[in-house]
Formats: sequence, structure tokens, C-alpha cells
Amino acid sequence: MAEFPQLLEEDFQRFNEAMNDFLAKSEASLALIVEKAGYLIQQAGKADGIDTTTLATLASNAYNATEFMAGIINEPGFTGMYQQGDSFSTLILKIDENALLVAIFPAGLGVGAVKHYATGTVQQIAGQLVTAQQRNPDVKIDLTDMDATDVQGVFRKKQAEPVVCQKSPLVQQVEPGEYAWCACGRSKSQPFCDGSHQGTGIEPTRVEIKEAGTVAWCMCKHSDSKPFCDGTHSKL
Repeated sequence: MAEFPQLLEEDFQRFNEAMNDFLAKSEASLALIVEKAGYLIQQAGKADGIDTTTLATLASNAYNATEFMAGIINEPGFTGMYQQGDSFSTLILKIDENALLVAIFPAGLGVGAVKHYATGTVQQIAGQLVTAQQRNPDVKIDLTDMDATDVQGVFRKKQAEPVVCQKSPLVQQVEPGEYAWCACGRSKSQPFCDGSHQGTGIEPTRVEIKEAGTVAWCMCKHSDSKPFCDGTHSKL
């Protein structure tokens, strides 16, 4: 079964940064992140007149076939393949067990230089995929029988879901001041932010308490009166 972690807008931003940096340094024309089953995840560069969805599928098929051949001849270290063309050449490198980087570049460029820069890009993308997986390890997208033309929309998600810390408010005596309430539910310093929201797309809610008194902080993270409890926890 082909599975992929849920990706947020932040992940796609990091992918774009890595791919555009690769294109600028290597002078390659086009870069694709492709799921090994053939689904196009992200692309950067010039794709004029190129059906990148079909290209992603064919690239993954070529890689998988060559990887299988490598297994037959007992070559365990297969991590990439290169196709020389008259006008353009193709380099396909393994990112991890589920993803590939496909680079299209003018045939006049040396493959060694392109591979040098691509290797660093692969490491950056692999690291971001690990971050995405660790963010929510229980959520994986099943790509089996999915329409290849719709897959990018499935991966894109603006932000992670907040974690329900408890289904009751946290009642505290507070002093006047500004507080940063944890909205993601991942902070170890509840109900306040400790920076654990990074990578979720969720930002803490800042609130100013003007007088000392009792506050009922929302701990289910779904209140419509954030950061204060409005009873929504009773409906979860």
C-alpha cells in the first residue's frame, strides 16, 4: 500500500525553497517531487508544454523497473538513474522509500554537477518529510487507486488539527499581563505556548488580562471564544 504523510502548506513552502535553490545552482530546467507509485507531489521550474503528471508517472515506472533490475543483479545500493538526451537529460534520485526527485536539465550540463546539487536537495526534502511524519504519525494518506490528477489537492492542508488536551477547562488565578495561549494543544506548558506549534500552521493566541482574577482557559482547543472556555468540550 502506497502511503504518504499529511503535508501542510509549510511543507510545500520548504519543498519550493529547496527545489528553487537547486534549480538556481544547477541550472536545471525542471524539478519534480514524485511519490514512488507515480503521483506528482510538487514541481518547480519551467514546465512549458510538458505534461508533468504523465512525466511523474513515467519517471516512477522507469525508476522502479531499474531498481528491480538492480535487485536481480544483487546491487543493493541503487539510489538513482540517469538518462542522456540530445536536448535534455533526466536524473532521478531516491528521496526515501516513498518519494523521488526528478530533475530535467539541458543535455549540455554535466550530470555530475547536477547530481551534486540534487543530493543536497534530496536531503532537505527527506528531512521535511520526516518532520511531516513526526507532526502526526498516525495520519497517512492511502494513494491506492487515487486519480493522479487530483492527488496534489489531497496532500495540501492549510494547518494541522489542534490536539484536545482535556475535555474540561483549566481554571487559574492570573495576574494582569499578556499571555500566549497554546492553540495547537501540543505545548508541554499548558495552557501556555512553548513553541511546539512550529510546523503545524497554528499560531498561539495572545490575550491581555487587565485585572487579576479567575480565568477558565479552553483546554479542548475548539472553543469559539478562544482562549477561554465556552463549553464546546462537552460536544466533543
